[in-house]
Amino acid sequence: MRSVALLMLVPMAAFGTALAAPQQKVAAPTPDQIVAARRAAFTLTGSTFGGMKSVVENGGDVKSLAFGAHGLDLWAKALPGMFPDGTQLSTSRAKPGLWQNRADFDAKATAFQTATSALLNAAQAGDAAAFKIAYAETGKACGACHNAYRLEAPR
Repeated sequence: MRSVALLMLVPMAAFGTALAAPQQKVAAPTPDQIVAARRAAFTLTGSTFGGMKSVVENGGDVKSLAFGAHGLDLWAKALPGMFPDGTQLSTSRAKPGLWQNRADFDAKATAFQTATSALLNAAQAGDAAAFKIAYAETGKACGACHNAYRLEAPR
């Protein structure tokens, strides 16, 4: 019995030592990393949203789009925080006006959040009519922000 108790103490001591050890700090992302992350997220958003189009146009099963709608909804919630000061880089397609008129940008981001939330709710409910409306609203919200704050892609 005593040997069993000693055997249990070894992993517990190791675990306690690991908890007491100083934790390695993770560096905050650099402006370049933030721009790269938001460009990746916008690319994935376009792919996800574009992939929904045929289901919407052909009256398909919108429940199958719930996973993608959930991803769009998560991105919509994260989006405002992906444009901190200092990320106005040449690799970014964001117009300087985004930082100069932050209240308007935030309002447009909120409209996108509202639209993606409705999109997700409609997908989860399997409501094709509501999904079609939310899909159009999500597209309008994307377009409103892009028209105001996105530079054209270089040709």
